[in-house]
Amino acid sequence: MAVWTYDGWVMGVPDELIRHSQAEWLRLYEVGSMCEPPPDIDAIALANCIINSAPVVIGMTEPRERADYARYAYRISRELIGDERADQLNFPPGNRFPTLPWLRAQEHLKRRLGKFLPLMRTTRRRRSFTHLLGLTDLGEAGISYRLPDHVRSDASSRW
Repeated sequence: MAVWTYDGWVMGVPDELIRHSQAEWLRLYEVGSMCEPPPDIDAIALANCIINSAPVVIGMTEPRERADYARYAYRISRELIGDERADQLNFPPGNRFPTLPWLRAQEHLKRRLGKFLPLMRTTRRRRSFTHLLGLTDLGEAGISYRLPDHVRSDASSRW
């Protein structure tokens, strides 16, 4: 919440809209949700495409593995946006197992253990950083970090 508040301030959000607590942000979300129309067919298609393409984007090739990951993404998304909105987006019905609290509890336990086992904390941080670097390596996707050699794109060579 603090990061969102700061980001909003940096981006020039008017002070009347800046909130300083989670309760204030949740109230603003409720008011905004009342003004928002239900999703149309384009929103439904886009939401489902994003979830189903996520496994492909991160490099999963096995059909079963991709399907499992998409089910997991639907479950997390349903918990984040709520059952009513998930039903409007035609997400598959969710199970009643609380995934987000389970993930939060796992992270909390890992952080606690890291305090008592410094080697575990260091290994975990290194693994997380390496994982993030792996996700940002777009070299195989044909995306280059090279800059153009001319200001005008039609005068620039392929970069």
